[in-house]
Amino acid sequence: MSYDAQIPRKISSLSTERKSHTPEVSLEIEELPFQPDPLQQQVLDSPAKQLLLCCSRQWGKTAIIALKALHFAINNPKARILIASASLRQASVLLDHIVDYTTVPTRRGDKLLFPNGSRITALPQAPKTTRGLTAHVLIIDEAAFVDDDLFESLTPVLASTNGYLWVLSTAGDQRGFFYQIYSNQSPDWHIVKATADDCPRITKEYLARERVLRGEQRYRREYFCEFQHGRIQFTSREVVEACFDMSVKEERIHIDYGT
Repeated sequence: MSYDAQIPRKISSLSTERKSHTPEVSLEIEELPFQPDPLQQQVLDSPAKQLLLCCSRQWGKTAIIALKALHFAINNPKARILIASASLRQASVLLDHIVDYTTVPTRRGDKLLFPNGSRITALPQAPKTTRGLTAHVLIIDEAAFVDDDLFESLTPVLASTNGYLWVLSTAGDQRGFFYQIYSNQSPDWHIVKATADDCPRITKEYLARERVLRGEQRYRREYFCEFQHGRIQFTSREVVEACFDMSVKEERIHIDYGT
């Protein structure tokens, strides 16, 4: 299965190619309740196998990924899409966005079932119960707050499908898989950073109030994608890295202990 980029700005223009073994899907979807800004449109159009979004609060990351998942499910019959997060409730928020967009799928608990056989499932944060699954798309919402054990147990679900991995979150502590992927900036990942300055819906007046209410450190973490050293860390990663001089060449010293 492949991700067809260039999602139209009207969801009503999405369609599925009818297959001999799948029923035709009639889409009765209204125009988007929001106009994607340029950075959001870039995310919608990205065909990257591995996509990471590090975003300000209220930038719209969950809403955008929900639309991306909906587009994939509609255009790929029998697609399997899994959503994980720090809790089942948080994972289910993405399902809520999808059903706000369309009445096409049937919701059964933590699953959305599509007429073309596609399925979107929200998962609990329970590594032992998520093994044995297969997916074409794996979505991890609020990934900075998801345990590494869950991430490590889930990524193999994409092995046999060569599927898509989409992780999204606000910034958290300087630890864990989300921070490592973001800080490594690997070319294998399409990494998108969106601060409050990239969101026209967040006013300067609101940010000024939040800065006073939260304090500088939390304010910059929540709205400007700045990872903070955690409570168990005595100093930040940047300070530790600054202690090393990578220009010094390794030398081996031979010590003769005699005989």
